[in-house]
Amino acid sequence: LAPAYDVTHAYRPGSVWTERHLMSVNGRYDGITLADLYAVGERHDVPGYRRVVREVRAAVDDWPAFAAEAAVPAAATATIAADITAVRPA
Repeated sequence: LAPAYDVTHAYRPGSVWTERHLMSVNGRYDGITLADLYAVGERHDVPGYRRVVREVRAAVDDWPAFAAEAAVPAAATATIAADITAVRPA
């Protein structure tokens, strides 16, 4: 279900294509919350959905380490980290 676009940083404020998610989560494109993720997991009987959400959040939290290992330039690392923080479900 997740094409490379979904795992590639493609954010540009003001862009019709990359300013927000193009696939909804629980009917929302913006302001997606943990409750939205959990609602989808429950609705579709996804086994272990809460664990999966925890594991994905932990992996995303490790972005700076992944970026360093991949030799991503510091400015790009910081920009992407800020974007991750801005859209991270509460």
